[in-house]
Amino acid sequence: MKLPSKKSTPVIDIRKFIFQLYGEPKVGKSTFASSFPNALFICTEPGHKFLSVYGGDYVHKNWEDIKDTLKRLFTEKHDFQTIVFDTIDNAVDMCSRYVMKEHGIDHESDLGYGKGWSLVKKEFKTVIDSLAARNFGLVFISHAKLVEREFRGVKRPYIDNSLSNTAKNYINGLCDFIFYAYMDDDGNRLLRTKATININAGDRSGKLPEILRMDFSVLYKHLDEIRKQKSSKGEDKPKGEAKEGKDMEKEAKNKKEKA
Repeated sequence: MKLPSKKSTPVIDIRKFIFQLYGEPKVGKSTFASSFPNALFICTEPGHKFLSVYGGDYVHKNWEDIKDTLKRLFTEKHDFQTIVFDTIDNAVDMCSRYVMKEHGIDHESDLGYGKGWSLVKKEFKTVIDSLAARNFGLVFISHAKLVEREFRGVKRPYIDNSLSNTAKNYINGLCDFIFYAYMDDDGNRLLRTKATININAGDRSGKLPEILRMDFSVLYKHLDEIRKQKSSKGEDKPKGEAKEGKDMEKEAKNKKEKA
């Protein structure tokens, strides 16, 4: 790399971010993700009959199936900007079965200490990295799991995604935002954006409120406000971003009115 002469410009473009969205079943995770710009769903389980989304009528059966869809995504003409894995848990399981089949084993541990898991991680990471490198926005949907975690010598209940530790560490590190989706006592569907000692969440921008209404237009409004603040400080705005931003906001509003 040639040594840079100036600092990089922060990118505030929802089409280029990587999101993790996890929570309890039926809280509205898939519905929320369906409002992302030009979204293509990589469905790995049924449950999209009441959604109008690209890919919602096809459930991927195995890792080879997922790789075939992604190959078409890379080689065929299309307008997709966001790729939604629903759920990423099942995609990881499919990847694991694929690797085990390739090496003729029944379990990752059959190859010796850590080797099987390393091969699964390498295969999974290669595929996901290829998506991220092509500047697609990514949304990883997962389920919530209550575990026990030690914090400062005290064991506490902890809400986290249901991914295996190997996949969790990679996915968590990749994401710009980790949202915990839940419903409060009044039936409001909400997103937690900041971590607590009891809940996994994250916001690399550091600018989002701790709690957001689970509505894409609300998320977009906050991210657009961050973009405007950056622009007001003299940072360049990508060509066409303002117009496309308004189009996305309008599209999200139309989807909400039709729901």
